[in-house]
Amino acid sequence: MADQGNADKNKGAENPHPAPTGEVEPSVKPAIESRVLPPSKTDVSGESEAKGPRNNVKQPENELKPFEAKTLFWTRVGFIVGIVTLAIAVLTLVVFYRQLKVMQAQLRQAEGDSAVTAKNAQDQIAALQSQADAVNKQMRVSERAWVGPNGIVVWKIKPDEESMWSVVVTNTGKSPALRLYAKYSGRSVPRGAPKDFSYDPPIEGAAHSNTVLQPGMLLYFTSPKHPVISQLQADAIRRGDLIVYIYGEIRYWDIFREEHHTTYCMEMRRDLVTVAPCKEYNSAD
Repeated sequence: MADQGNADKNKGAENPHPAPTGEVEPSVKPAIESRVLPPSKTDVSGESEAKGPRNNVKQPENELKPFEAKTLFWTRVGFIVGIVTLAIAVLTLVVFYRQLKVMQAQLRQAEGDSAVTAKNAQDQIAALQSQADAVNKQMRVSERAWVGPNGIVVWKIKPDEESMWSVVVTNTGKSPALRLYAKYSGRSVPRGAPKDFSYDPPIEGAAHSNTVLQPGMLLYFTSPKHPVISQLQADAIRRGDLIVYIYGEIRYWDIFREEHHTTYCMEMRRDLVTVAPCKEYNSAD
C-alpha cells in the first residue's frame, strides 16, 4: 500500500498539468463562468449603471405649495381683471374725447346760427365733459390703493407685566400705496373722559421711513411702548371704569399722485383680549 501511494505521488509530480479531456471539473467551472460577465448597460452619455439611476433627481426646493399656488393664481386673475377694466375705461375716454371733438367742430360750424343753437351745443359739450370726468374718477377709485387696518392682535395684557399689541394694516386696492407713513399709539382713559388721541414720540434709535405697500401686502404696527398695567388698573378695565384705546393715523399717496389718509380706533373689551371699533375716529378718503 505504501508503494502504491508513492506511485500516485510520482505520477502527479510528473504531469502537473494533465491534458484536457473535454470536461471541466466541477471545482473549476465556477471560476470559468465567473469570468464571463454580461455587458454593462450604458446610457446615452456613455456612463455605466454603476453610477446610479439618472432619474433619481431631487424635487426642486422652490416648488410652490398648494396654498401659495392658489394665492398666485388668484393674484394673476385679479391683475388680469384690473388690466381689462383699465382698458375699457381708457377706451371709453377715447370715445368721449372723439365725441367732444365732433361737438366742438359742430360748434365752430354753428357760429353763425342763433344763440339758442350755440347754447345747446355748449350744454352738450358740458354734459360730455362731465361724463368723461365721472368715468375718470370712477377709474381712479377702482384702481387706486386703499390702506387700512385689517385687525388688531393683542399679544399680552396682564397685570404687572409689559403690555404688547400689534395692528395689522393691509392694502386692499389694485395698485401700490406710495410714501406711506403711520402714527399709532395706545392709551387708557377713564370712562366718560374725552379722548385725547396724541401720539407717543418715536422709539429712540428706531428706523423710520416712508413705505411702499403693495396690493395684498401686510404691515404690522407693534406697540411703540410696553406699559405695565397694575392689578388695580386691570380690575378697573374689567369693570368698565377704565377704557383702553388703540388708535392710529395712516397717510399715503396713490399712483395718480393724490394723497389719502386713514384713521382708526379700537376699544379693548373687558376680557383684555378682544377689541371693538370705536364710535368715532374711523375714517378714510
